[in-house]
Amino acid sequence: MSVVIPDDLINAAQMTESEFKLEVAMMLYQQGKISGGKAREFAGLNIVEFRQEMAKRQIDIAYDSEDLQADIETLKSPSSIMIIVSDTSPITSLAAIDQLELLHQLYDTVIIPQAVYEEMTEAGDVPGAIEVQTLSWIQKQQVQNREQAIALRTQ
Repeated sequence: MSVVIPDDLINAAQMTESEFKLEVAMMLYQQGKISGGKAREFAGLNIVEFRQEMAKRQIDIAYDSEDLQADIETLKSPSSIMIIVSDTSPITSLAAIDQLELLHQLYDTVIIPQAVYEEMTEAGDVPGAIEVQTLSWIQKQQVQNREQAIALRTQ
């Protein structure tokens, strides 16, 4: 089913099409008519943007026992684990603006090569240096395949 919203209605509301879609999505989510995923999809937002919009509007996250059960099943699935290998730049940049947790929201585990760990922890006052030493979701590993690492660097 398609719904056509007249341009004069959007103009009268003094909104763009994307702003109108966001308002509809947030209203339906807040009323419990659609899930957060459907609201994000309709509004064209990623999860971080959606949560920011919820916070602006002081909308609580709708989370019930069914959501909990679905999350448990998802976590049991081996395909649900997200891992990323990072160099220094994203970690130091996000730590400098106190947003390092964004990496953890996107990825379950962040792996840094031993060289990155040493670069961050031995250089003095580097943003993120304490975090790479203390956060359990940031793990350091020695590079096992140097040829593959070099190839990845050039891509």
